[in-house]
Amino acid sequence: MLGTSPLDNLDRDIYIATTSHDEECAGQVITWVTHASLVPEKRNVVAVFSKFNHTYKVLSASGVFALNLPSREQTAVAVRFGLYTGNEIRKFDNPGVKIRTVADVPVLCETAGYSVVTVMSQVDLGDRVVVIARVIEEKFFSEVPPLKLSHFLKSCSEDEIALQRSNYLKMVERDAGLISDEL
Repeated sequence: MLGTSPLDNLDRDIYIATTSHDEECAGQVITWVTHASLVPEKRNVVAVFSKFNHTYKVLSASGVFALNLPSREQTAVAVRFGLYTGNEIRKFDNPGVKIRTVADVPVLCETAGYSVVTVMSQVDLGDRVVVIARVIEEKFFSEVPPLKLSHFLKSCSEDEIALQRSNYLKMVERDAGLISDEL
């Protein structure tokens, strides 16, 4: 695992958040996602984004995004969306990345499921933004095993792990001064 805290080492599902605005698509891996309600007709979710990421900037303009739950077979897609920034590569321009549009949002194909959500509220934590969103459409394919963080890490090459660690350390250094000590 990448972190040094018990909270860093939970074997979470990996999600790929995708969004678009003015024909610009963006997406990134996020692991901090959870339910915020139980009522199916009013299902809310909480997702945490770095406000420095290209995806968050596009999401802020659009107000709607998809939480894609990649399958275990989509490790290469997760690497593409998780290790590289939209400033370096065009993540959707790859034969392994297949999408369709749901509610004007790019949704990845061949996943274990997805939820298209609309932003209801945001809380700025300094280094991250907590986005509270309402599900407007979702599908879950229970027969498809989702990609877990542990499987993702085991599938990565040594170079990819080194890049993950380097990216992680850079974010920690960048973000350290942004978190207020005031609660």
